Amino acid sequence: MNKKVFYDSIISMGFTIVTSVVLVTLVLFSRIVLKIDNVLLTLTVPTIVSLVIVPYVISKISGTVTMSFKLDDRNKIILMIFFFSLFAFVYVGSENINLPTNQKIIIIIHFLMIAFAEEFFYRYFIFNIISQNARCVHTVIITSLIFAFVGHISEPFLDNLLYRLPLGILFSVIRVWSKSISVPTVIHAIYNLLIII
Repeated sequence: MNKKVFYDSIISMGFTIVTSVVLVTLVLFSRIVLKIDNVLLTLTVPTIVSLVIVPYVISKISGTVTMSFKLDDRNKIILMIFFFSLFAFVYVGSENINLPTNQKIIIIIHFLMIAFAEEFFYRYFIFNIISQNARCVHTVIITSLIFAFVGHISEPFLDNLLYRLPLGILFSVIRVWSKSISVPTVIHAIYNLLIII
């Protein structure tokens, strides 16, 4: 690994640590100081702030990553199918979850936003930093390692090794194949929803 790739990896891990500190601070602030007990306000919003807004602002200030979002027709179709499937899940696939429909919709929105935030941060922001100086294979591996072991540092090592690392590789490969984060976001959200059923 050349020095520039190593340097980019260290910067990416630093960004991950900064966003994690922001996330924990916002979650604690909303729960302890504001005494909010709503998953969208205590976890979803802080995640969006820490994994989307903070990296966006950092990239605008530092010029680290050029932000551009283009959604081609194929990805638009995939997203439409996903949203249709997602809301069908509320009425058909979630019968085992004993919650009112409005709470099921909140859970779906939460997992969709979490998936988007993680994909934006790891498969867009971090991926683009690493890919500036690394080959595609190295970018996939480094991004996946950061996702699994730095981004989920509070989780058990074995879980990160057996679940999050392979998922990180899968999501990164899909991101390369689709040239977008929309497809891995959809798959990530579906995975998150499937593990709660």
